[in-house]
Amino acid sequence: MAKQAPWAVWKIVAVMLGSLAVAGGLFWASAAVGPAGSTTRPADAPATDPGFGMSGLLTLLGAAAVALAVICVGWLVLRWHRSQPTWKRKAKLPPKRR
Repeated sequence: MAKQAPWAVWKIVAVMLGSLAVAGGLFWASAAVGPAGSTTRPADAPATDPGFGMSGLLTLLGAAAVALAVICVGWLVLRWHRSQPTWKRKAKLPPKRR
């Protein structure tokens, strides 16, 4: 398999900013929908778990978008670390005492 060129930094930043914008929109939509189970229902209806409504789904997708942004930040840090020369990355330990 041929070696592929790594992603450009601007693409990683664009994905990170896009995922943060999507996460903000999903969290806003989750708040706009309101908590699941806030609708009125008959007293004899079975209770449903409030976490599994549309609001919960949008919150879950927003959290996934935030996780993608965190992965992109880690990817940028790793790219920056690997761009440093090896002699700069090595820890300079003090000389041993005798």
